[in-house]
Amino acid sequence: MDKIERPLGPLVVDISGTTLTNDEIKTLQHPLVGMVILFTRNFENIEQLRTLTHDIHALRNPPLLIGVDHEGGRIQRFRQGFTQIPSMKSLGELYDTDPQRAHALTGACGLVMAVLLHVWIWTTDKAPLSAIVLSTEIRRLSPFFPRL
Repeated sequence: MDKIERPLGPLVVDISGTTLTNDEIKTLQHPLVGMVILFTRNFENIEQLRTLTHDIHALRNPPLLIGVDHEGGRIQRFRQGFTQIPSMKSLGELYDTDPQRAHALTGACGLVMAVLLHVWIWTTDKAPLSAIVLSTEIRRLSPFFPRL
């Protein structure tokens, strides 16, 4: 794969599987594309996901943005190896009875999603430090994540 020097475009596209096809490589190199969104069909395990995101980033400079619809509850595209996140509906229901706790848990969920996706997919060099920060902060904020 040749890396193309090109600004990111406005389009968000998806891919069909767990690896890039030749047609998808051509699509991702198109000047109008700026981001790839991943779904459950793009995930087998963490190592495969690292390889896939590396391959996507290797296509363009600057690298394409990579997103995932990973909200928690039933809308959690990657499960094996990832912390289970409660649904946003359950956090909304908690807000009705305990707004302060709901705010703290919502922040904790956002932190978990952001750090885990960053550490496990896009980088490996910051994993130990991020895991320590994450573990300490989440234990302080939330009983939802006791195993971190």
